[in-house]
Amino acid sequence: MLTDPPLVAGGPTLKELGGENPNDGHNVDFTVRYRLGRENSTWEYARTSQAQLLINLPEFKHGEELFVQVKAEQNGEIADDWGQELIVTLNKKVSIGGVLIDDDELVPPLDFTTHILGPSSVKLEWRPHEGVPPGRVELIK
Repeated sequence: MLTDPPLVAGGPTLKELGGENPNDGHNVDFTVRYRLGRENSTWEYARTSQAQLLINLPEFKHGEELFVQVKAEQNGEIADDWGQELIVTLNKKVSIGGVLIDDDELVPPLDFTTHILGPSSVKLEWRPHEGVPPGRVELIK
């Protein structure tokens, strides 16, 4: 939870805009705009009167960048306009057996059943690891 750092570079702190709890009667609202990727020119917007905000990013790739800006309003007036753009590099991992692996890294089946079909052929059967994105295909030669 934010307590005293500036909300945006060179701007007022949360305490200056209404204390540690923005809902303590000072009517501080924050507008957060964000976009996923440099090529995306469309900003998504979210408003809150809390010192933190969770945003849902249903689709993103490992290593993709999220651009975020914050604007503060107090009693309906802009207290601090859009601040500097914060750039966050997203790190997407999959947990397999407690081990974190990049989601684009191929992992061989670790738990499989072998059926001997003949002296020179076998059939392997397995279920995808828990946490592996659906639709992922692994080819084994």
